[in-house]
Amino acid sequence: MQESIPGAKITASPVSMVGGGTAAPIQFQIQGPNLDSVLAYSETIKEVIKSVPGTFEIKASVEGGNPEISVKIDREKLASLNLSLDVVGNTMQNAYTGNDQSKLLQGDDEYPIKVQLDEFDRKNINDIRNLTFQNTNGELIKLSQFASIISTTGPSKLERKDKIPSVTVEAQVIGRPAGTVGQDMCLGINDDQPEYFRNVRTYHVNWIGN
Repeated sequence: MQESIPGAKITASPVSMVGGGTAAPIQFQIQGPNLDSVLAYSETIKEVIKSVPGTFEIKASVEGGNPEISVKIDREKLASLNLSLDVVGNTMQNAYTGNDQSKLLQGDDEYPIKVQLDEFDRKNINDIRNLTFQNTNGELIKLSQFASIISTTGPSKLERKDKIPSVTVEAQVIGRPAGTVGQDMCLGINDDQPEYFRNVRTYHVNWIGN
């Protein structure tokens, strides 16, 4: 089965049953260069699937809504404060994950040393804003002086196919042939396709099913 969607490519192929698990008979894979747009369109596809009779257990392989803190550095402010990206990167590594590149040698034994900031809460936005960096003049500069720090949400995980961000939306089918259900979905997706999917050919929607 193949239905044409302007600006997108849909291909059909059989679902593999190898490995003992049963794959969902309906699977839509959305790909594009912008992960936020792909996530947004995957939500549209979920709503289309819900509207088709005979579908249940609808879910996406990647979900948004995970709380995270976004840090965007202003390079001009960084330079004006006599700081470098190397200093910022190394300091933030020490704060978040620690630095274990140093070793302690005692006789024939070598022990790793992990350097990490004490009393730093990486989930506390105020702790992150007040994180300090030493510039070339020996002055301590706060992260908030050269970067914007905001609370936001992000995907639960990153999924890529051929190095392109992708999300797979799948559903189980009951009481109707999967092929018929898939045809109804393609018609609905064609009607609800966002403008950027219609005009930009770097976005693709692949239908995979029995």
